[in-house]
Amino acid sequence: MRIDRIEATAYLGLAALDLAPATAVTLIAGPNGAGKSSLAEVIRHALLGRATRVTKKGDYKLLLTHGHKNGQGKVTWAHGDTGGVAGFKLPKGDEIKGANLPQLEGLDIALGATPFMQMADKDRRGVLMRATGIQAKPKDVGERLKQRGVEATVAEEVAPMLRSGFDAGRQYAEQNAKNKEQEWRQITGEQYGTNKAEDWEASAPERPAVEALEEAANERNEVQIALRQAIDDQIQVRDERLSEAYERQKAAKAKLAGETPDVHPCPSCGQALTISNEGLHVHDGGDEPVHDQEAAREEAEAAGQAISGAQNERSRLQQEVGNVDNGRPVQATLYSLGVDSYLLERYDKALAALEELNQQAEAHDSASGITERAAKAHKAAKQYRVAEAALKPDGIPTDLVTEAIRPINDRLSWSSHHTGWPLVQIDTDCALTIGGHPYPLASESERWRADILMAEALAYATGLRCFMYDRVDVLSPQNRTPLIRWLDAIAADYDSIIVLGTFRQAPDNNALPASVTAYWIDGGDIHHENTEAAA
Repeated sequence: MRIDRIEATAYLGLAALDLAPATAVTLIAGPNGAGKSSLAEVIRHALLGRATRVTKKGDYKLLLTHGHKNGQGKVTWAHGDTGGVAGFKLPKGDEIKGANLPQLEGLDIALGATPFMQMADKDRRGVLMRATGIQAKPKDVGERLKQRGVEATVAEEVAPMLRSGFDAGRQYAEQNAKNKEQEWRQITGEQYGTNKAEDWEASAPERPAVEALEEAANERNEVQIALRQAIDDQIQVRDERLSEAYERQKAAKAKLAGETPDVHPCPSCGQALTISNEGLHVHDGGDEPVHDQEAAREEAEAAGQAISGAQNERSRLQQEVGNVDNGRPVQATLYSLGVDSYLLERYDKALAALEELNQQAEAHDSASGITERAAKAHKAAKQYRVAEAALKPDGIPTDLVTEAIRPINDRLSWSSHHTGWPLVQIDTDCALTIGGHPYPLASESERWRADILMAEALAYATGLRCFMYDRVDVLSPQNRTPLIRWLDAIAADYDSIIVLGTFRQAPDNNALPASVTAYWIDGGDIHHENTEAAA
């Protein structure tokens, strides 16, 4: 982003300012209390839409220069195909009419509005990832879980939990792992162990060969058909007995009806004749029944018993047909009804053999099912454990930080080489070192040099091509020269660099690189300097 013009009226230490940067690097120099920080605050306030010195809108009136009731700040900017004027009015802090605020991710970092070096180590992680564009959104972390071997279903299940932070996602994965391990215990009836569960199998008999099952089933079917045929034969016998008994019963009933002789006179001689199945007979003169009533009664009763017995046996045989089909024939019944005992024994053996093989197969399959369920629970437990480990501080969070700090440290190494200043680095715990020593132990001079190098590395990482840094305390020529040389070296990487610092005297623009223009500010007034700088 390029800053083309900065305007301010009655803003803190600036009574009136109008500055149009002439080169990529703008160096604002001046004594303490000259208005340098006020100028930096105008730029941030206008471009970020908020003040950094006060947090409440009601306090914006405190930003007015003493004795003034109204003030304003404006910055003209351009970035790619967009741009415009961003600004505000005091005392309320409302945007100026027609203001176009740049909506650029990381702009606060590029403008030095984020006090990175003063943050606690743990708070620096978010700034690093924002500056470098490393994403820690649930969807992005879900993809990283997949890259670590977590199946898509588990990764997508855990990812939404990350909206509450990495630890919330880790706890969710841990609890689900425990649930799956408990499920394994319930399935197996044994204590869970990672190595034990890896190749655990339920004990089971060997499954009978398919051929053996088919052979036993064929034998059962063959004997079953033969047994049904034998039962059908016995039913046929009962049907014949029923037919015979019905005939006997009919004849006996006819005798019991007391039939009288059928007498007719002979047409030739007039002799009384009787007609029967055997033909014509001379009637003996009597008209009483021709049959013995007692014998006929006994015969009818015997025939009825024969019918009842045959019906009962037929019904029992018919019932046994269904029992045979269901594999539950009553052998004693069949034996008593005339079915061959050898056939019954053969059938019994065939059923027993097939049942034994089926039980073995079922036991084997049941054990296989238990093994499969246990393996599935163990696999899920492992997946959740992998996700849990990945979400621990030394997992994906460290990966993200490592990816974020790599370009930062690379840029810091490059800057150290160009300035000759001690190497500044940041580790995966986001702790800073200067020349290998902890940042807090460094001297004030070492810290301000480390501060500007770190601020530039973060700004460079945003890709916005804009960098502003306040409070460059350059009081000695040996530090001023490396600073100017370094600013000239990074000028090609930026559209706008604004550096503000305390100098004893105004830098001479004639002695500066073409990429750097210096301005002297004092008492809120700013002007271009071409005077020779004192050593």
